[in-house]
Amino acid sequence: MHEIKPLILNSIIIVICILSSVIDVKTKKIPNVLTFGGAAVGIIINTVNHGASGFFLSVLAYIIAVLIMVALDPKHKVGYGDVKLMACIGAFIGPKLILITWFFYALIFGSFAIIRIAGALPWLKLMGDFVVANQTKQPFVLNFDKTKLNMVLKSRVSLAPFIALSLIFTLVFGETILQAMFNNAG
Repeated sequence: MHEIKPLILNSIIIVICILSSVIDVKTKKIPNVLTFGGAAVGIIINTVNHGASGFFLSVLAYIIAVLIMVALDPKHKVGYGDVKLMACIGAFIGPKLILITWFFYALIFGSFAIIRIAGALPWLKLMGDFVVANQTKQPFVLNFDKTKLNMVLKSRVSLAPFIALSLIFTLVFGETILQAMFNNAG
């Protein structure tokens, strides 16, 4: 059999992530046919390309992705479609790169969340209250209408676009990051 080229492999997982993102934004769900079907394709391609070791590493990356997404979400706020999408990515790119993908995901989504929460705060009122408290030697108290903040905190956000963007960053920078990490380790 002929090896399936990395460009084809990467193109397939990018298409799966883009489709998942569009569907997630519209419906707040990611179809199992994309996540489970995609994972099966990733495992099969890696098995064709690398034999038993490709199969093992693909399944291992799938499991690692599930464990990370579930372990770091004890309150189960992340939807299982997002967990399955990250696992599907793992089946395509392997254990090392799924860790890099998760790092980019945490960085990108974390930044988005901070900006989103910061946008819900009444900064001018808070700064004014701080100045007044400082001038009058009174303790500064966070006193504001928390309705907008509570709406932001309770609203559901589609995570698939962040996962897809994380994958793209990994495909562009992942190998360079791994080389830098392993070259500096020794």
